Amino acid sequence: MRGFPVNVMPVRDYGVKFYGTVIYTNETLLKTNPDLARRFLRATVKSLIWTRNNIETAMKEIVAVSPDRDLKLESRKLELIYGLYNSPDYAQRFGLMNDDKWQSSINILAESGDLPKKPNPNEMYSNAILESIDESKALAEVVKRPTN
Repeated sequence: MRGFPVNVMPVRDYGVKFYGTVIYTNETLLKTNPDLARRFLRATVKSLIWTRNNIETAMKEIVAVSPDRDLKLESRKLELIYGLYNSPDYAQRFGLMNDDKWQSSINILAESGDLPKKPNPNEMYSNAILESIDESKALAEVVKRPTN
C-alpha cells in the first residue's frame, strides 16, 4: 500500500514452535483473587472478538491518537495479524497452550542464551481459566473467518 512489496512469513510454516504474545498472571493472584484473573482474561478475549468484527472502527481509534498512521494500511495489517491467529493450536479455544510448544519455546530461548535455566513446561502455564470462559471458544471461531 506504500509502494513496496512485502510478505508475511509465519515461522510455524517452517517448523518453529514458539509462544510469542501471552497473557500472564502469577500464582499469588490466582490463589488470592482467581475471579479477577478470570474477568481480566474474559474482557481481553471479548475485546479481541470485538476488534476482529470491527477492524476499521478499532483502527480509527489508533489513528486518532497516532495521526501519522494510515487507516487502510493499519487495518490491513490487523487483518493479517488475525489471519496469523488462525492456527491449529487455537482450533478449539483461542490461547490454549500445551507442554510441547512450551518445551520448544524453552529450548529456543535456552539455545540462544536468553534463558540460563530451563523450567519444566508445565510450570509455565495453566489453561484452567481459559477453559472456564466460553469466549475463548468464540474467539477461536472468529479467527477462522477469512480476512479480506
